[in-house]
Amino acid sequence: QASAVSHELQATNLNGSGLRDSLRMLAQELATPCEVVCDAAVALPAATALSLLRIAEEAVRNAVRHAAAQKITISLRAGPAALTLEIRDDGQGFTPAPTPAPKLSGLGLMRRHARAAHARLRLHSAPGQGTVVSCSIPRARAPQA
Repeated sequence: QASAVSHELQATNLNGSGLRDSLRMLAQELATPCEVVCDAAVALPAATALSLLRIAEEAVRNAVRHAAAQKITISLRAGPAALTLEIRDDGQGFTPAPTPAPKLSGLGLMRRHARAAHARLRLHSAPGQGTVVSCSIPRARAPQA
């Protein structure tokens, strides 16, 4: 309980480099091997960084709980057109539902956090092929710290 509260308090003070550190901490807390690949520190407002962290947490949680993933990769890349967070797993995958996910489901929560960050959330999955959750914030719309 105390570590969860500490993590929540720490996450609320995120900035761009704090997001990198928080993603690394998330990876270290997992029993499943998880690699984190991040570009240099990115200037982001704390609220945007927190939304991206919450998306990563939910995607990782789903990979471990539901997909039986053996390896997870979290990447944060700053490209010329967009900042992209990607969570890739080698789990069992699934066929995404054609209708929107319920608001309180894992995917529904990720979509809500993506909207809060003015980002586009994409999900690619297929049975036996793992899952990729990608969240991109166009540079033109990305709020600056």
